[in-house]
Amino acid sequence: MTSSLRNLLLLLFVGGLATFFLINIDLGRWLPSQVAEPLVVRLSATPDLQAWLEDARRGFLATGTRVAGRPLSLIIDYEEDGVASKGIVERLRQSAMPSSTPSTDVVWLTSRTAVQLLKARHRTHGFDTIVTPLATTMLTVLMWEVRARDVLPAAVAASSGLQPLSWNEVDISWRAWHKLSTTSADGSPLQHTTVRWAIPHPLRSGAGLASLVLMSLGDAGPQSVRWPEEPAAQKLLPWLGDFLRTVHRFRPSARETAEAFIKGGPSQADVALLPEHLALEVLAQAAEGTGPGGVVLYPRVNIAYEYVCFEVNSAADHSEQREAVTAFRQYLRSEEGQRLGFAHGLRSTLPDLTPRPTDPWQRFNAQGAQLTPQVIWTDVQAIVKPASQLAIQVMEGLERP
Repeated sequence: MTSSLRNLLLLLFVGGLATFFLINIDLGRWLPSQVAEPLVVRLSATPDLQAWLEDARRGFLATGTRVAGRPLSLIIDYEEDGVASKGIVERLRQSAMPSSTPSTDVVWLTSRTAVQLLKARHRTHGFDTIVTPLATTMLTVLMWEVRARDVLPAAVAASSGLQPLSWNEVDISWRAWHKLSTTSADGSPLQHTTVRWAIPHPLRSGAGLASLVLMSLGDAGPQSVRWPEEPAAQKLLPWLGDFLRTVHRFRPSARETAEAFIKGGPSQADVALLPEHLALEVLAQAAEGTGPGGVVLYPRVNIAYEYVCFEVNSAADHSEQREAVTAFRQYLRSEEGQRLGFAHGLRSTLPDLTPRPTDPWQRFNAQGAQLTPQVIWTDVQAIVKPASQLAIQVMEGLERP
């Protein structure tokens, strides 16, 4: 066999072998894979929304949403309102420095009250901000049922008798609550108050500040929605001090206040002032345990407490980050995201969407939960700054010996 023929046969053999491998072997198993690196998106949020946001985060990532062909990694840092707002202001100030490198966009999921307080206390001019509603709630008074049966006959503004037929019929009087926080049922002063309160820290939590506003309005009358002028506002200091002096320990968020209320039980606090969805969460935990049950009441004058997505767009171009944040925000506002909110006791921003029978209002109706309570709304936007100044004064007064 000539050399040329041997070379030809060898070439045919090698070519055939290569063709066999190309047809029958999965080259993807042997070649390096080109996996898209996840796009990491980081948000800051109030702990008050943690239960809903964690469910929504898992649901959103399960949709397989991609940005520029990249999968998403969504991280939510839960920070108290006071800490988060200080961090946002610091980042904005750093970004405003001429020699600084613009930071990534700021995204904060919190209450509108916290955002209003941020804007009232700090100048954030020069940055475009977007505030998008996510869910709504209101403030409620939550009480251990065994204490409610003893105390409420003296604190009810309108009822059908000495003992209310239903918790849904109870309209509380803040002046009656104030009296019960400073005197006994027969009117004699107490060394230890009859009614002990649990409210979030008014300087660290938007819900705590809103609670202080609601208590302050109660001093003006049963259905007052007007904040008093400065001279009269100073008279609120002893009024609020009587309430807040009964608090065992101020927690930095409404969620931590709710958790401490259920953990400490009647031995630490009788009544809590909380956003409705957290009050319903406490009722759910109480129903699952062997401890005392609770009841929830709706103050007739109430605050439209709204949760929002607060976005600050810096000068830097982070189009992929913005696209990812927009996708998550849209998911939270979608029917699927809003139904997850219903399951956690939050009210929807979609007017045509109604809760299912399995959502908390139907489940805890016998304990006072109401989907459509009769309330008079007040907006804290115009009074958030004077209320925060009053909160500083009253908390300083409590810290003095």
